[in-house]
Amino acid sequence: MELSFFEIHNEYMEQINEDRKKSGKLTLNEENIAIFTTRQCSEIRNQAAKDLIDCTIYVTLDDIFLILEERIEELMKNINNSSNSKPIAFITGDKKKSSYFITHIAYDIIMHNKYTELIPEVVIDNINLYEELLLENKYRFIMFDDISYSGSQLTQILYNIYYDFCFKKNIDIQLYVCLLYTNTLSYKKLSVVPKRKLRKSFDNYIETPFKIICGKPLPTIVEKIGIKRTINLLLFFSPFLLYTIKPYISIYLDIKIADAVSTFKFALQYGPIIPTDYLKDNENNILESIGSNINDNIIDLTDRTIVNKIQLYDYVKNIIKTEQAETQIDNPIYLPLINNCESNVSDKLEHKKYGKYFQNYYMSIVPDNIIDTIKTEHEYLIEDIKDVNEYIEFLKDINNVNNLCPSSIYKKNKYTKIKHNNTRSINRKSINRKSINRKSINRKSINRNNRAAAATR
Repeated sequence: MELSFFEIHNEYMEQINEDRKKSGKLTLNEENIAIFTTRQCSEIRNQAAKDLIDCTIYVTLDDIFLILEERIEELMKNINNSSNSKPIAFITGDKKKSSYFITHIAYDIIMHNKYTELIPEVVIDNINLYEELLLENKYRFIMFDDISYSGSQLTQILYNIYYDFCFKKNIDIQLYVCLLYTNTLSYKKLSVVPKRKLRKSFDNYIETPFKIICGKPLPTIVEKIGIKRTINLLLFFSPFLLYTIKPYISIYLDIKIADAVSTFKFALQYGPIIPTDYLKDNENNILESIGSNINDNIIDLTDRTIVNKIQLYDYVKNIIKTEQAETQIDNPIYLPLINNCESNVSDKLEHKKYGKYFQNYYMSIVPDNIIDTIKTEHEYLIEDIKDVNEYIEFLKDINNVNNLCPSSIYKKNKYTKIKHNNTRSINRKSINRKSINRKSINRKSINRNNRAAAATR
């Protein structure tokens, strides 16, 4: 029999606390960083490599507990200051989502500190069910998650809730969103809601009635180093995302490293030192992406030295044409920048039979199911490869590397095997609400060198 969120909570937290014993072990590798930031083929790339390291934030599992404590304390103040006395409902993703993982930690903190006002009556991880509850309007809703990187996914949820229920149906939804972190751009998106919807697009924004609890937003990379150095960073280490001017931040956690749109996943995992050829070989694709995809709202991201796509196009084109290789690099070198990666990862990536096309893989946005779609959607990657099976073996190796440093631990079998009914969980009185013994939380300030708190200083 599958159990509810509340019934599996103790077992789930036991696993989290086992993983917490390894908290803080995925630091950046100083030896590889020293090479990565000084042996790129040109000085402009060395600077971009240094910028990546300087802008990268590491959030440990211990940090997550500490930060959630702070967020929940602020949540308590908001709840206590509200005249609304409706019971609490948690909205979370399914058990393979980080929000589900974070919600268990939040619930454990709530129970440990006896924040009775925050104890939920129900937990919903099914979108259809929480829409039913929104219509009933019998609850105050709380959502927990880790980081809003670009704001795109969460804003779609919040915008739809506001537009469909608050605006169109005139329902007063009480909703609190607790996040470990946002950044200035994602927070800007979360701070408003739309009053008009055209197909799938929203506009006519007003200030959100929902409470976003996230601490001080992290500064974006653009705010830290300026638009030109940000463009250089994207061009050399994430060029096929250049037209979106994303990622906004470089961050990873003990529990996961987000996708390449959200953070510099591939650069952090592989630590690439590669020749200049890939830029010149892909110049048309890169410039075409800028010309066709980006719009002039780049002005919101800049320090006013580049304010539209024409200036961006010209700047990138000039960098590609004028970059001079000061160090000859014949074959790519890969030095994973996060500790605790597989020891032979560099050997795998530099294997002679892989070298001819790994560079293209690294520079592309490749989905997890690439092995299934290689002969259709990504045929361009194997134009010069006679042995498709060899390439598939390569992809399997790379996918294994992708799962290492760090992996999304909440997707692992040790968590997903804990049976849960993926529906509305009722907090019945018969359930033991005592929290299990947890690693005590050190409330004193901790050394956050290269961690999230340092990013706001």
